[in-house]
Amino acid sequence: MKIWFDGGLQDIGAARVSVLDHGLTVGDGIFETVKAVDGRPFALTRHLDRLTRSARGLGLPAPDHDEVRRACA
Repeated sequence: MKIWFDGGLQDIGAARVSVLDHGLTVGDGIFETVKAVDGRPFALTRHLDRLTRSARGLGLPAPDHDEVRRACA
């Protein structure tokens, strides 16, 4: 299984979080779960827009939509 972590796709076993990570020490973070239909993300633009609004609401940097789209390709 692969996950999006630290700016890229990684094997789930390779993902490591620093004890100084902001999300770990402060407890904030955002996520979206995206359904795939025939191997393609469904309603990705809506998910990315919602992710961006959530990030802004917490004062976190917005995700790079193009980077996420490339990762989903």
